[in-house]
Amino acid sequence: MSTFEKIARYVVVGLQGLIVFVVVFESRIDIPAVLASFGRMHPMLLHFPIALVFLMTLLVFAQKLLEPNPKLIGFLIILLALTTSLTALMGAFLSQEGGYDLTALSRHKWLGVGLSFMTWGLMLVPTQKLRKAILASACAALTIGAHFGAALTHGEDFVTAPLLEPPPKLRSLSDSTTVFAGVVEPILESKCYGCHNTSKSKGGLVLTSLASIGRGGKNGKVWVPGDAAHSLIVKRMLLPPEAKEHMPPRDKAQLSPDEIAFISTWIDEGANAGLRLSDLDSHDTLRTLSRTIIDRYYQQPHDVPVYHFASVSDELVTKLNIPNRAVFRIARHEPALGVDFFLAKSYSEKYLKELEAVAAQIVRINLSGMPVQDEELSIIATFSNLEKLVLNNTPVTGSSLGELTRLTHLKTVALSGSKVNVAGLARLGGIASMQRVFLWNTAVTDAEVKKLREEFPAVEWERGFVPDETERLKLNPPLFANNANVLGVGEKVLLKHNLPGTRVLVSLDGSDPDSVSGMPYRGPVDIPHFTVIRARAVKEGWLSSDIVEYVVYKKGLTPGKAILISAPESKYAGDGVTTITDGLKGMPDFYKDPSWVGFRTQPMIAGFGFDTPQNLSVITISYARNVWAMCMPPESVEVWAGPDSDHLKRVARIIPRQPDNWVSNRTEGVNIPLPSEPFAYYKVVAKPLSKLPPFRKERKESGWLMVDEVFFN
Repeated sequence: MSTFEKIARYVVVGLQGLIVFVVVFESRIDIPAVLASFGRMHPMLLHFPIALVFLMTLLVFAQKLLEPNPKLIGFLIILLALTTSLTALMGAFLSQEGGYDLTALSRHKWLGVGLSFMTWGLMLVPTQKLRKAILASACAALTIGAHFGAALTHGEDFVTAPLLEPPPKLRSLSDSTTVFAGVVEPILESKCYGCHNTSKSKGGLVLTSLASIGRGGKNGKVWVPGDAAHSLIVKRMLLPPEAKEHMPPRDKAQLSPDEIAFISTWIDEGANAGLRLSDLDSHDTLRTLSRTIIDRYYQQPHDVPVYHFASVSDELVTKLNIPNRAVFRIARHEPALGVDFFLAKSYSEKYLKELEAVAAQIVRINLSGMPVQDEELSIIATFSNLEKLVLNNTPVTGSSLGELTRLTHLKTVALSGSKVNVAGLARLGGIASMQRVFLWNTAVTDAEVKKLREEFPAVEWERGFVPDETERLKLNPPLFANNANVLGVGEKVLLKHNLPGTRVLVSLDGSDPDSVSGMPYRGPVDIPHFTVIRARAVKEGWLSSDIVEYVVYKKGLTPGKAILISAPESKYAGDGVTTITDGLKGMPDFYKDPSWVGFRTQPMIAGFGFDTPQNLSVITISYARNVWAMCMPPESVEVWAGPDSDHLKRVARIIPRQPDNWVSNRTEGVNIPLPSEPFAYYKVVAKPLSKLPPFRKERKESGWLMVDEVFFN
């Protein structure tokens, strides 16, 4: 046996032992960053043992025919055992990152471990018969394990999907398409679904439906409606590409600047999932940003409409673009044009007449909000290939809609918010190509629409939402109106509701605010220290809102000196004692931020000195509540006080309540009441949770105590 073979055998034995240790004790070990990076090489190396397994199978089973060199066989067996063991170990490290379907991951992992032991066995067995048995088993394990690996990376039935599933439906847009479905969802599907789907959910996050997006992941909610700057998705997208938390990972397709701008703007405007594309004004920022994105995801070669009329030059199209009129191609390599009008105050009939040079190429025209008169429909009727006409919120009455009967390709007319009457609508119904007419917020009655549907059943007459006067609608929750949730001296809690006549009920003790126990909100509320305010909106004739909780802190006094007596964990060291005394709050899902200091193996012990003795009533520790990441309330908190750091006595001890379920992520506070006695020095001892609650499967593990501030009131 050569020296190389002896060393290789020892290395393989060592790797097998390490593999067993990692997979058996995976819930109790924390993989260092260097090994996590090593684990990410798993997809790169795994192709070597795959090729070697099948090569070895061919050589062994066809040995009489191929007559391979025995030394070559021996070398390939050693190489196979080494690469398979390394690949399995890398996979064990990679699996610690989480976010995968647990069933597929478990099967893939144990088949990989089994394969590594089989290849090790090839080094040990002496007979050809045993080698054939092991290689046959290895091929089976490799094939099945690769299937589960593909499911983890690409989703279920990745290989067979083209055979078993019908071709995907082509994307289409209509006036009822929401901004989320029409623009946001295609971006997420293209750039995010690969790592955040039902089979592979990195960070416990699934982005394939609004319901799963609403649940968020272990790092919290995906976005904060109205606040893109503090939304996780935007923060991750704006990180430098080399940052570990940057999303998508830098080796994946990145979002373009206009896609990031669109998502950020949509979130800032409230992330309204029900907002329709047709609701956007022509000059709306979202409307402007959406054009190139819609063109990118909808105008693919397989679904581009084909037009057979003549094209016009790019120079002419450019010339026709002016500040209040946009002329653009609606599809790549096609002659069809769309026209949008802006700036109603400067609108003139001449801007329609100027389109005569491209009348045959215009298939869509949007005049929403323009002061278009009935007489101008005769100009529009010269656009012989027009398919869609939008006249929402215009003065059109419908008296000249008969002019449009000359348009043999017209499919859609939108008249929402116009002064249209039923007589004109009947003329539209007589157009053979007509498919849909939108009549939201018009004077046309239900009875008139019913008659139109009976007379022209091939046309969809869209009334939109018609309110039911007997229906009781649900109120939105009250809003927190302060600039921040850390209140300064003299600052009080401000709540508001935008619907006139709405009353707000609040509670400060954790109870449900209702008509019996709720305190009516009549103005700013003064709080003495950390408080969870629960609020509900009520109004006669309406369903009361859901209860909303707002976590509010009181800044209080600032100690003259402070020290961290116990050191935080090295990877969550923050800025030391400055972190817990600077008044800056952290986010409960981004712990690498210096706003946090973390403790797990030892308690947080901190000392605080004041220039003169202070008669404090409460000390508050602000911590992260994130049960997904095992960030829990402290197990216990003690406060020691005295004239100086050498003469202390214990003045308070509390045991905070622990979560008993998968509650949402947020910053929390624990108040420690103090006796009425002045002291110049206080020492706080906060112990991390030694054993996780029963609902966590890792309940024998200890929790993290992540602290971002200590307040003195």
